[in-house]
Amino acid sequence: MGKAGIEIILAALIGEYGGRDWQPDDDPLSTLIQTILSQNTSDTNSRRAFESLMATFPAWDDVANAEVGQIAASIRSGGLGDIKSGRIKQTLGEIQRRRGRLELNFLKALPLDEAREWLKQLPGVGAKTASCVLLFSLGQPALPVDTHVFRVSRRLGLIDSRTSVEQAHKRLE
Repeated sequence: MGKAGIEIILAALIGEYGGRDWQPDDDPLSTLIQTILSQNTSDTNSRRAFESLMATFPAWDDVANAEVGQIAASIRSGGLGDIKSGRIKQTLGEIQRRRGRLELNFLKALPLDEAREWLKQLPGVGAKTASCVLLFSLGQPALPVDTHVFRVSRRLGLIDSRTSVEQAHKRLE
């Protein structure tokens, strides 16, 4: 399906559900950590884990300086706390090492592909997580392809059955 087909689908969706005014409103580092917490769990559980993390550690430096066990205890409600706490600690450490501080706003000034690759070099960050940060926090034209987007895209004929998730990110953007 080409661009014309996508425009027909988009017009039908807007006709049915209305348009959406949307602006990015989150700190990119918060979005990154929220997306890591959302992996393999429900939105409710990941939101609860993020809120607990922020209540326990009010600043990213506090999280970065905490023991992995302390982080795990604060995010346990989200599931896979032992795994995700290590990823979060490693990710924050890598950002600190590469940037000298815990912030990701500089990514907005980079070309989209360069910003995506920078994010994908972080522990536990793949194409979907990078796209979430780029779209939801930085307003970049990235498309996070989760299992639902992937399945619906196949059903609509936007991608064929041989397309991998990685290829889908490139083709659907």
